[in-house]
Amino acid sequence: TGNLAEYSSVHFRGISFVTTTVNTSTALVLSCTNINTNPANGPTSTIEDCTFRGYDGYAGTWYWATGVSCINVNNVNFTNVNICGPAGSWSTTGQGVFIDGYSTSHGVVYNFQGCNFNYLNYGIYISQAEGVTLNQCNMVGVSYGVYVPSSATHLDQFSATSCHFNAHSQGLSFNARLPNIMVSQCLFIVQAGGAGIFITQTSIYALIGNTFNADTGLSSQNGIVISVFLELTGTISGNVITGLQTGIWLQSTSQNAHVAGNEFAACGTNILNQSTKNDVFDLLTSYNFVSDATAATGGVQIGGLYHTSGTVKVRLV
Repeated sequence: TGNLAEYSSVHFRGISFVTTTVNTSTALVLSCTNINTNPANGPTSTIEDCTFRGYDGYAGTWYWATGVSCINVNNVNFTNVNICGPAGSWSTTGQGVFIDGYSTSHGVVYNFQGCNFNYLNYGIYISQAEGVTLNQCNMVGVSYGVYVPSSATHLDQFSATSCHFNAHSQGLSFNARLPNIMVSQCLFIVQAGGAGIFITQTSIYALIGNTFNADTGLSSQNGIVISVFLELTGTISGNVITGLQTGIWLQSTSQNAHVAGNEFAACGTNILNQSTKNDVFDLLTSYNFVSDATAATGGVQIGGLYHTSGTVKVRLV
């Protein structure tokens, strides 16, 4: 545990943090009690090539309650960090990294590169933070990969690219206003009754080019769930979703979700849109057109185009 002075940094490399207890204590605590007047303008702290586990090995009986706790600390880079919880297919205890701040000050910039979070209740728990990024990280055997509770504040910008989420409940779970969510080129293995991505109190989000697969057959899984609308807009595009009960679920409280260019296979329902305030291009009627001035026999004219053969989806306004 260490209290950092403002504009100071720490570096941990090549260390194994082991415990002989069960779900107690935090292995590493970084905190700063000073009010950060310009938090992004400061040095970088590093946690690199470190492991957090029980003394009896990986996914054994012993494990930390929390691997790393960051309180009001800025500019922290996690690289090749491995945090492992208890044995079992899934865990409902333990958390990898906890990020928080104070009512008057909170941290910014937390970058995760090539990290593993296995057999934990929460891979990363975000209470207050701006600028959390994940790249090439794996979260397997967790209840939640990344979790933002409804009580979270001072949130802005989350991105995940080229990551793997295999969570029992939700891979990414955003339950408070978090503007600028960006998720791309990630794989989500969705368990029965779970979801790949859940967003409520929506602000700005882009979910583009991800794949969602079922671990089992159709068992009430959801690929993407968009719930209560708060402000602005979001886009869901270019995702490939297979074998889920519901591919994309736009709940009745959702608005301004733009859904286009997604591919589905073997889903119970591709898109469930329960709101009239979303633009869902993937649900548009298919029409066949040519732009020739003369319609083919039996063709149906819509605007300057004529219904003939082949399939093109268009939006009628």
